[in-house]
Amino acid sequence: MTHANLRRALWLPGVSLLFLGGSAQPQDSGDQPAADGSLLPTLEVEARPEGDRRDTVSAGTRLEIPQQELPFSAFSIPSEIIEETQSSSLTEVMRYGGVTGGLDNFGNAGEFFSIRGFQLDNGNNYFRDGVRFRKYGYSPLFDLDRVEVLRGPASVLYGAVAPGGIVNFVTRPPSATPYTRIRLGAISEGPSWSVTGERTGPLNAEGSVRHRTIINREEGSGFRDFTEQEATGISSRLDWDLSNRTELALRISYFEDSRTADRGTTTVEDANGNVRIAPIPRDRFLGEPFTYNDYRDFNLGYELSHRLSSGWRLRQTTHAYWLDEDRLYLWGFGGGQGLNEPVAEDGVMNRTLGEWDADIRNLIMRLEADGVFHTGPLDHQLLVGVEGERFSNRRTNQRFDYDPIDIFNPSYRGRRPQTDAQTCCGPVSQKTHEYALYLQNRASLGDRYHLLLGGRFDYIEEENRLSGNREYYGAVSPQIGAVYMPVPWVSLYASYTESFQPQSGQDRRGRDFDPRRGEQIEVGTKLDLLDQRLFLTAAVFRLDWRNFLVTDPADPDFQRQSGLRQSRGAELGLSGEILPGWTAYGNYTWMERAEFRRDDNLQGNTVRNVPEHLLSLWTSYSPVAGSWSNFRLGGGLTVVGDRYGNDENEFRLGSYTLVDLALGYEPQPGTRLSLNVNNVFDETYYPGALFHRTISVGEPRNVRLAADIRF
Repeated sequence: MTHANLRRALWLPGVSLLFLGGSAQPQDSGDQPAADGSLLPTLEVEARPEGDRRDTVSAGTRLEIPQQELPFSAFSIPSEIIEETQSSSLTEVMRYGGVTGGLDNFGNAGEFFSIRGFQLDNGNNYFRDGVRFRKYGYSPLFDLDRVEVLRGPASVLYGAVAPGGIVNFVTRPPSATPYTRIRLGAISEGPSWSVTGERTGPLNAEGSVRHRTIINREEGSGFRDFTEQEATGISSRLDWDLSNRTELALRISYFEDSRTADRGTTTVEDANGNVRIAPIPRDRFLGEPFTYNDYRDFNLGYELSHRLSSGWRLRQTTHAYWLDEDRLYLWGFGGGQGLNEPVAEDGVMNRTLGEWDADIRNLIMRLEADGVFHTGPLDHQLLVGVEGERFSNRRTNQRFDYDPIDIFNPSYRGRRPQTDAQTCCGPVSQKTHEYALYLQNRASLGDRYHLLLGGRFDYIEEENRLSGNREYYGAVSPQIGAVYMPVPWVSLYASYTESFQPQSGQDRRGRDFDPRRGEQIEVGTKLDLLDQRLFLTAAVFRLDWRNFLVTDPADPDFQRQSGLRQSRGAELGLSGEILPGWTAYGNYTWMERAEFRRDDNLQGNTVRNVPEHLLSLWTSYSPVAGSWSNFRLGGGLTVVGDRYGNDENEFRLGSYTLVDLALGYEPQPGTRLSLNVNNVFDETYYPGALFHRTISVGEPRNVRLAADIRF
C-alpha cells in the first residue's frame, strides 16, 4: 500500500469517528470498565482527583501492585504535566522526569536519553502500551496519557535492553463519558503551530463498546536558521467488553514526521590546543537547507483479556509495527577530519553527504497468565508469560564527498548538487527472531513483608540476509526484591536486577562472546504522606555494565570480555498535593560516579552527558474555591550540572539553569486558555552531545499559547 493510500485509509474512518462517534449514551452514566492499555502502571485516567499520583503501578512486574510495595524506582509523568508545561517534544517532557538527553546522531531525526549514567538504546529500551517500540525518530505526544520510566535493568520482563532503564508511552484509553476536544497551540520561536482534534465515548447504548480517536497536525519553523518541521498523526483505540469477563482492546496509529536535518553545533580548537564549544550564534545552522529526515510509522495491535472464574486472568497481545525512514543528511567530517575531533581555529569544517533509506518491520506476540494463590501463611501474585518477536531491518546507507563550510561565515546551496564520489557504506539486511519465557512471583506475609522473585530466559537468532551468517544467543535474567513496611505509610526496600544485550564475535580460543550484562543493587524508601496525597521516594544504587570488549593482552589481534562501566548515585522524588490546590512534581539525582572502570582507551573517564547533580521541579497552584479558582499558576525549575560532551572527556557542555512560567485560565467549564514562557532568562545551554561535531543546542526564550475546548 502506498503512503498516500495508507493515509487515506486511516484519515477517512478517523475523521468519521472524530465527528460522529461516541453519540450513543450509555444506560448507566457511571464509568464502565475498560481494557487496560498499560503493561506498566495499571491506573484509571478519567476524572482524576486533584493530587492523584497514579500510585497503583506494575512497573517491572506487570502485576497490579501499589507503588509503595514495589522494590524498584519507577515514576510516571502524567498528561497534566505535559499539558501544563505545553511540552512539544519528548525532550521537554523528560526534563521534568530527571532525565538527561539531546538530539540523536542523525541530526534532528530523534532524541536520545540517559538514565542512571547510561544511554538508552533507541531500538530496544522504549515501549508503547507495554510493547517494544523502535524509537528511531521523534515520539508523538498528542495521544499520550503518561510517560512511564522504570529506572535500572529491566530484562526480566522486557528482554534485550540497555541497563539504564526503560521508557513506556501509555496512550489514552477510551472514556465512558462522551466528549469532543479541540486544542490549538502556537510557539513564538520559529514560529510553529499545532491543532489536535479528539473524540471519545461509547458507541452503543449499553456502553460496552467505547472508542477514542485523536488527529494531530503540527507545522512551522525551528529557532535554528533554515530549519522547518511538520508532523501529522492519527491514533485510534476501541475497547469492547465482549462479556463481563472478556475485554478486547484494538489499537491503530499512523505518524509521519519531516524536518530539516540539523546536527547542532561543534567545538573548536585554538592554536594552544584549548577546546571549547564554537563561539557562534545558537541559531547558526551548519547543514544545508535541502537536507531532510522523513519518518513514517504505522502501528496495529490488539490485547484480548479474559478473567477465569478461579480469579486468574489470561492476556494475549499481538502488535505489528512498520517504519520507513528516508534521510538526506550531512556529517561534519571528511577530507581527513573526524567526527569526534574539534574544528580548527580557521573554522573550516569538512562535510560528507549521506543518503539513508530504511524499511523496518516488527511483530510481537505475547501470552500471559496472572492470578493469586496461597501457600500456608503466604499470599502469592504470580505472572507467567511467553513472548515471540520477529524483527526485520533492510536499509541502504551511502555517503558522498561534499563541500566544507566556514562555521564563522557560512554560505549555503539552495538545492542539492550532483552527487560526488561515494566514500562509504552499502546495503544492510538483518532479521532477528527472539523467543522468551518469564515469570514473576510476589509472596506476601501479612501487610508488612513482601518478596518479589522473577526470571526470564531469552533465545535470540540473528541472521545477516546478505551474507547468510547466523548467530545465536541465550540469556537468563534474574530479579529479586524485598519490601518491609513497619507502618502503612512507610516502606523500606532492597533489590537486585540484571539486563543483557547480545554482542557478536569470538575470542582467541574461538569461543563466542557472552552478552553484555547490567547488574544493579538498589536500596530505598518510600513515604506515602498527607492521607496518600503526597508521595516521597529516596534510593541509592550501584549499576555495573559488564562484558565490554577490550584488547586481549595475550594476543592484541583479539579481544576479551573484561570491560566494565559503573555508575553509583542517589535519587530523591516527590509527587502529589502539598496543600489543597498546590501540586508538585520533582526529581533530584546525585551521580557519585559514572565512569569507565576497565577500558583500553577510556579507563577512568566519565561517561558523556552525565552531570553530577540534576534537579527538576514543576509546581502549580489553583485555589480550590473563590473568585480565583478558575486560574492556575505554574512554574518549573531545571538545574543540570556540568557534563563531558564525549567519552574521551575532551570538552564540557557546561551547567545550566532553566526557569519556566505558566498561567492557565478557565473562563467556563470545558474551556482552558494557557500562556507559558519557557527559558524565562534566555539561558544558552546544550542539552547533550555525542561527539565534538554533534552538540544539541537548547531553545531560547519562547512564548507558548494554547486554547483547549471540550464539549
